Amino acid sequence: MKEKIDVVLVTYNPDMDTLNRCVSSLINQVRRIIIVDNTPLGCKELSIFIHKNIEIIYLYENMGIAYAQNIGINIAINEGADFVLTSDQDTIYPYNYVKEMMFFYEKYKNNYRVGALAPLFRDLNSRREIEPVLVLKNKKLKKVYNVNNLDECISVSHVISSGMIIPVNVLNDVGLMKEELFIDWVDTEWCWRIRVCKYDILVNKNLIINHRL
Repeated sequence: MKEKIDVVLVTYNPDMDTLNRCVSSLINQVRRIIIVDNTPLGCKELSIFIHKNIEIIYLYENMGIAYAQNIGINIAINEGADFVLTSDQDTIYPYNYVKEMMFFYEKYKNNYRVGALAPLFRDLNSRREIEPVLVLKNKKLKKVYNVNNLDECISVSHVISSGMIIPVNVLNDVGLMKEELFIDWVDTEWCWRIRVCKYDILVNKNLIINHRL
């Protein structure tokens, strides 16, 4: 893979079995995983991750997801990443996730001003059904449940941060996450901000991740 893609993965009192599955599903797909830990006093169990391509940043208090994401994003940018993949600690990815997303990006980058790429997702806290996509139609937000009737590439209003792949040039243009929001609305606000800047958020309906809202 020619693109340099870094994962920014925020942890907070993680279930280590689930986190290990998350990390294992990504480690061979990207350049590096940057774990930013929000656990008060630090999550000592993270010491199991001794892979050379895993970097762990301990904040030793809960600074909020936006602050933690920005720490990791800045490291990735300063060390020459082309794309940043943001992830929660409980998301498990398909083995070909990044490769297929980059193929998707190359396929549609000339038709859209790509601000972010995202998959469909299944909420494991609910009935394990695929969550609807959110599209803007006639200036109104609409939930679309039956994505089978939509094209492979879906331009949406906003997505969750977990699984989102962002070109670094977009982050440099529109800025990072708003830290004053702490947890709620961080991903939604950032998505709406880049849309105001005339970027598209594209969902690849052929890729699905498992996630817990």
